[in-house]
Amino acid sequence: MSKTLVLLCLVLVACGGGGGGSTSNTVTSNASVSVKVVDISATTNTMYNTAVGDLNGDGLEDVVVSGWKYDQTSSYIWVMIQNADGSLTDRTTALLGTSTTGGSQHVFVADFDNDGHNDIFVPGFRDGSVLAKTNSVMFWYNGGTFTRQVFTEQSMAHGACIDDVNNDGNMDMLVAGDFGASILYINNGNRSFTADTVTLNNNWFSTCGVIHQDNGDINILMGNNRNLAGYTSVVAVYNSTLQFQNYIGVTTPAGADLVNSAVFDANGDGRKDFILVNSGTPTRRVLLNSSTNTFSDGVTLDNSGSEYYTQVTTVKGNPAVLLPVPNQSGTRLYVQSGGSLTAYQTSAFIDSAQAKTVYHNATTGKIYVLQLINTVFYTKEL
Repeated sequence: MSKTLVLLCLVLVACGGGGGGSTSNTVTSNASVSVKVVDISATTNTMYNTAVGDLNGDGLEDVVVSGWKYDQTSSYIWVMIQNADGSLTDRTTALLGTSTTGGSQHVFVADFDNDGHNDIFVPGFRDGSVLAKTNSVMFWYNGGTFTRQVFTEQSMAHGACIDDVNNDGNMDMLVAGDFGASILYINNGNRSFTADTVTLNNNWFSTCGVIHQDNGDINILMGNNRNLAGYTSVVAVYNSTLQFQNYIGVTTPAGADLVNSAVFDANGDGRKDFILVNSGTPTRRVLLNSSTNTFSDGVTLDNSGSEYYTQVTTVKGNPAVLLPVPNQSGTRLYVQSGGSLTAYQTSAFIDSAQAKTVYHNATTGKIYVLQLINTVFYTKEL
């Protein structure tokens, strides 16, 4: 990790989600009135990340929030289940049994065992005065509750992403290691994984993403990696059998670190592109997948700050991507329509909030935003 990235983490700690939280049931934002979900003043993290998905099979999107706590060996995770009216209820203890993990910079909701129900994956990451390893955790859906699997390997997964990398129908995980020992967890399809430490060429990365090309090649973005092919960030090209081919350099603005990304069709041409989120010199821009294994600079979306997670979603049937910023203005929900990206309801995101995420109610068609303000989760309709 570069010095710039370490300093950024420390700055974010200073303006993190600590401090006393209001116990009021509502708070007035610059857009509407928000409704309280749960006060977490007794169980706060320092940094937060989110994921969305149906966790109880009722067809409604639920929300998971995870994160890490400064210089602590454990942190907290929350599972909030959506009700029919769009509100959320904290069901962490009932579903998971215990709300603690070693820490994480990301959390993922997906069906990892192909049983028709979503699971929760939390790649291990700890931060503070020094970076530290911790164990990743999988929460397997088990008929209404979740069974915890703690991975043997420890990781320092500032960067992590999921994808069916080898096209076998099972979701795999890419988890950054300790400045070299990154892991590609090959999903065996029976709630077991093979920890492959060879395919990623011992690369470390602060963010990653996977694009599959029409010819079968696999492109893996590894941001803020090290000096590879003359670039600090690269897209690594693999063939269909995961044999490394070459690196494509990714230009990063002077004084910036590529700390986050999203895989998203930004211009509506049917090809997945990369959204690049830089810290230090903050920019959020598009890296266009212009042809097979060829990328070109696209539009710069804005020059706002950065958070260490993104969310690909939809807004009124159109693809969208949420780019959060903690405790300051700049969070944007970009909607792709007609080949261009437009910011949607920017006034709906409270500047002082953390853990921002959006979720849908499939019954009513309404969209909601969850935000952590001081130490209280609130939700409201967009």
